[in-house]
Amino acid sequence: MSKIVWCAFLVLACGSSVAAAPRPDPWAEQASAEASAKLVLSQCLQRAESTPPDHSEPCVRAVYLKCESEHGTMSQHDLNDCAYFSRYAWEDRLAKLRAWLLSAKTIDAKFGEAGPMVQRFEESERHWDDWNRADCEMQAALSEGGTMHSLEIGICLPDHAAHRARELEGMSFWWSKIYDLPGSPLYE
Repeated sequence: MSKIVWCAFLVLACGSSVAAAPRPDPWAEQASAEASAKLVLSQCLQRAESTPPDHSEPCVRAVYLKCESEHGTMSQHDLNDCAYFSRYAWEDRLAKLRAWLLSAKTIDAKFGEAGPMVQRFEESERHWDDWNRADCEMQAALSEGGTMHSLEIGICLPDHAAHRARELEGMSFWWSKIYDLPGSPLYE
């Protein structure tokens, strides 16, 4: 065997002695991953809102997909992490919207008092919270007791939160015309 062929054989058989540096995992630390999740979601929604018609549907899973492409080995644990970060970002947005809408005050009595609408909204949100968990449990029922169950729940909950947040954003557009609401909490 020639020396060149022999050297090539050794390199292929033994592998390179120089190991590639491990890629840093931007989702490994919870606090920075939660901040990244909110940033990914915010950027996606800003892009969607600046591209008529509203193309926000891909944003529903933007955090999960970004995390999945960058995080670890994609073990069951990593997938569950990504579902958690997606849920964290959407539920944070949803909580801000809820608090903002609950702060509505009456501008003019001709539009009706804000108080009764705020109470109806609170009741509606309690029903939504109950439905949300029950619906996700129903959707994931076939995997109950298995390793995929928590992932299926973990993907369902942020999907629901995303859709509810988008509904409340639409509602907030009209409420801001009828009731006194401080500046939007979403673009702070």
